[in-house]
Amino acid sequence: METLFAKRQSFETAINSGQSIVVRSRLQRYRNELVEAVNNAAIARGGAMSQEADAPTPLEAELGNAPGVGLTLEQIRSVVSKAHDVMLPKDDATLMIATILNAYLTEVDKLQARHEKGLTRLMAEKTDAYVAGVQTAVNQLSTSLSSASVEGIRKVFDDHAARLATFKSNVTLAAVVVGLSALLNVAVFILKAVR
Repeated sequence: METLFAKRQSFETAINSGQSIVVRSRLQRYRNELVEAVNNAAIARGGAMSQEADAPTPLEAELGNAPGVGLTLEQIRSVVSKAHDVMLPKDDATLMIATILNAYLTEVDKLQARHEKGLTRLMAEKTDAYVAGVQTAVNQLSTSLSSASVEGIRKVFDDHAARLATFKSNVTLAAVVVGLSALLNVAVFILKAVR
């Protein structure tokens, strides 16, 4: 066997090699014993694994099915198994990290809920104050606009009436000047014709 390991040969290669029949039969027997031992270990482990699957570990019993807000221990074992092709035992020390992180996530979730509640209350108070301030400003503006708009309209109309009166007097004055000019022209033509 030492020669086999030294040459890094498999059992199949060594059994089918040109070595003596005694060596090959001994290798065949070792191979069969090794295969049987591996199969027995797999069967024994499979039975133990099925018993492990039925009985929760002390860690699982203390934490329950879903510790915190993160993954359950079974989900973590499944993720590790898929990613690394290694199945962690239920009482593996690595799962303690997951438990600590799940506890941390639970506390962060509680803190976030508390902050969210406080922020909601603060926003409600500030929004109510803001709406009240806007309503007061709108009321004041509408009151001042109403009085200002009535006064403004009166002022505009008064200014317009004054301008219109000035325009009328200017038009009347222009009509008088045009009339006098026309009479003067007629008088000049008559005097030229008589002369």
